[in-house]
Amino acid sequence: MMDRPQAPLVLILGAGINGAACARELVLNGVSVVVVDTADIAYGASSKSSRLIHGGLRYLEYGEFHLVRESLEERTRLLRQAPQFVRPLRLCIPVNNRLSGVLPTMLRFLKLESWADSWSKRHQGTAANHKTRGMWLVRAGLKMYQIYARDRTMPKYSVHNTGQVGLPRVDAKKFPWLCAYSDGQIVNTERWILALFEDARQVAAEKQLRFDIHTYHRAEIGLDHVDIVSLENGQPITPAIQPSLIINATGAGGDATLKQLGANTPQLFAGTKGSHILTYNPRLKAALHEQGVYAEAPDNRLVFVLPFDDAVLVGTTDEPFDAPPETANATDDEINYLIGAVNDLFPHVDLNRTDVSLHYSGIRPLPKSSAKSPGAVTRRHWIEEQQLGELPVLTLIGGKLTTCRALGEQTTDRVLGLINHPRIANTRDRYVPGGKNYPADAAALQVEIARLAKSSGLSPEQTTAVWRLFGTQTEEVLKACPGLPGENLPGTHLPLPVIRWIIAHEWTSTLGDLVERRILLMFQPSLCRPALEQLATLLVESGKLNADAVDAAIETTTARLAEFYGITVAAAG
Repeated sequence: MMDRPQAPLVLILGAGINGAACARELVLNGVSVVVVDTADIAYGASSKSSRLIHGGLRYLEYGEFHLVRESLEERTRLLRQAPQFVRPLRLCIPVNNRLSGVLPTMLRFLKLESWADSWSKRHQGTAANHKTRGMWLVRAGLKMYQIYARDRTMPKYSVHNTGQVGLPRVDAKKFPWLCAYSDGQIVNTERWILALFEDARQVAAEKQLRFDIHTYHRAEIGLDHVDIVSLENGQPITPAIQPSLIINATGAGGDATLKQLGANTPQLFAGTKGSHILTYNPRLKAALHEQGVYAEAPDNRLVFVLPFDDAVLVGTTDEPFDAPPETANATDDEINYLIGAVNDLFPHVDLNRTDVSLHYSGIRPLPKSSAKSPGAVTRRHWIEEQQLGELPVLTLIGGKLTTCRALGEQTTDRVLGLINHPRIANTRDRYVPGGKNYPADAAALQVEIARLAKSSGLSPEQTTAVWRLFGTQTEEVLKACPGLPGENLPGTHLPLPVIRWIIAHEWTSTLGDLVERRILLMFQPSLCRPALEQLATLLVESGKLNADAVDAAIETTTARLAEFYGITVAAAG
């Protein structure tokens, strides 16, 4: 019997959303993949965004019609193929005049950004009476957006007088009208990325391909091989690999990655920092009526105020940032700016710093640009090709959550051409694991939750907690978890046997991985030390943590939550 031909191997640097999309597309086309990241899966900007799946309404103003069309096509796909993560969201734009903004919009469309900014600064008014883009302009933009979407499942745009029942209760004196339209929202971005990697792993197993993920490792280029070296002990994984090609999907750190690999290239990236705050303020939550608000702040920046399960997410800033991306943090000025933007829209809420339960910040992987303002830098993606000797390196620049699949497809086309390998499949109609056969509506979902609870012995609350992580794969996961129903993790409804399964199957290495990117504890209203202690115990049981390192792991995680999220871990639940 003849040996099976060895599949080509691609090394992907970066385990964020773009790395995951590329890995999935490549294995589907018969290419083996090794993913390496110096941190964890979804550690960087992928988990630090506004968590919107959208076409980019404001991109129309800059004439980026192809980006809007592509984004809207991908939004439609995600709403259909990943309904466990992506859901429709109605957004409202507050408007306070009929005609403003036409000239600066025309100037931006003509790439005359400095002229547009100059005009806006002279005519925007004071902070107390600033002028938004006018009604006619907003309606024209929404009409074009709706035409590009070609999605009959989404409600059409509409215009309302502020104060109508069921709409966000913005300041009616300041904003007489609301223009409403629909986009998408993803709350659990981290779980989506894990699902994409899980899909890649399943496909690789079916096709007998190699598929590995090495977090907390770095790649070192040798003469005829690449070493994958542990950041913990400095030891390389053996044997070394000999990839046909490298994909640099390390986001805003892409220049540093190229330098570390030994590539001599000009600067490709100039990222900007986007910060967000999360609040459980009940007045703000009630004022939204489960809809988002997309508004112009008094300085003409664009701000989102979004329902986020039981909380409200507010973002974002857009500041130049040239330090290492992993050091990004929301400053006091940024937090106060976002609080002020909320109070400009909802003065009756009177949001203040004590209402902020969490903050986070990430660096957009934007290209180096001559644009006069961060908002004018393109959000489209493209691929830069370099050579390291005989080894091609493809660096992914730009992009956003919504278009990750398209970028993965386009990158795979480049890879397949370079390695002379045929394309045999694509992900355009492929469900994300946990999205297939998803319940059609809320009533059907409750029926499914009740069925799963009865068959597994879990309570409805426990079943719902597991469903949020796995969607329609919940039943399969529960069958693989011995010891159900088991105790819950303190402060949650998540059963400990399910967490054991996550540790064993989802590339978990540290306590921080679990808290931030597997079970998303930082989004709990209160996070307690007993929960961290229980998670550390499970990591010890699994062999992922030494018993004598438990206290240090808890202190490291607690310090990181305080520094980068503003979270204080409670002593008790």
